[in-house]
Amino acid sequence: MKKIATASQLLVLELARLLSAEEAILRSLSSVVERARDPRLRNVLEEHSRETRHHVSNLSDALHELTGVEESLPPQALGGLDAELESTFARIAPEGAIELGDLALIAAARRIEAYEIASYESLGLLAARLDAPAASRAAAANLADESRAFLALGECAEEISRRIEVTGMALPS
Repeated sequence: MKKIATASQLLVLELARLLSAEEAILRSLSSVVERARDPRLRNVLEEHSRETRHHVSNLSDALHELTGVEESLPPQALGGLDAELESTFARIAPEGAIELGDLALIAAARRIEAYEIASYESLGLLAARLDAPAASRAAAANLADESRAFLALGECAEEISRRIEVTGMALPS
């Protein structure tokens, strides 16, 4: 493992990690979209899949500008978040409301969005400090998309959870 000795090396590492994370998210989004039952949730996820393609491109361009290569690193944090979603799905009873699956998807997706938002905020600060314009642009553009997705998913959760209450499927007190 190569040791990091400069802020520029840290910037490259963060770009590579985010590139890998976005690539992994892009690979998993199609199955997440298929699991979603709520039409609005499906639309939000499909839109975010299109945005994620741009995120990969933005990060690849920034890495290429800084290093001449587009090397990514395995996204360690996302593996745990994916496992958490699968564990939750395994616990949902077959007779449970379909809304429960959507709410589980939203919770998992919002955790991933929070990870990405924090990562892009940090990347943006470092890129600005190092005067790395492509990395700054990538961080700002991707952060805006992630923030919108986080809010849209929250709106979907509110709408879906209201339906559960209306149909008498609220959790026992």
